[in-house]
Amino acid sequence: MMKIYTKQGDKGSTQLASGEFVSKDHRIIEGVGALDETNSFIGLLRNSMDTPLLKTIQNHLFILGSNLSAGKSIIDFPETNITLLETSIDLIEEKITKLENFILPSGSLISSLCHIIRSVIRRSERFLIKSSLSEIEKIYINRLSDYFFMLARQYSDDELWINE
Repeated sequence: MMKIYTKQGDKGSTQLASGEFVSKDHRIIEGVGALDETNSFIGLLRNSMDTPLLKTIQNHLFILGSNLSAGKSIIDFPETNITLLETSIDLIEEKITKLENFILPSGSLISSLCHIIRSVIRRSERFLIKSSLSEIEKIYINRLSDYFFMLARQYSDDELWINE
């Protein structure tokens, strides 16, 4: 039986999917970690509102993490993934009031969790923008933060506007 610990990382390095060893504070490891953190928060969100799209997004995040760790796209990431998010954003936008001001991240438990997810995605994006990911993958991450912003608004009990 293979053990969960390999002891290879005990001195602060880890192996990428490409086979290269890098420091655990390497930009790629930071990006993979932020994607993993995003995925974990989405898993938490699924305890309150499980939808097929959330599970699909989690799978997409695993693909992005794999591609990032490999240093190239080893798993196909089609543009239809972006279209899926944009369609979902448009459907939410039809249901909610027009945004006229900045809002504070709050509302309901689901809304607040969506704002946390959106923030972690933004951190992921900062690491991934200079990575080897494709333009489609980078656009997807940007669109994903838009999706969670809109989802937060949809599940907000009461949007708190700045300067109220």
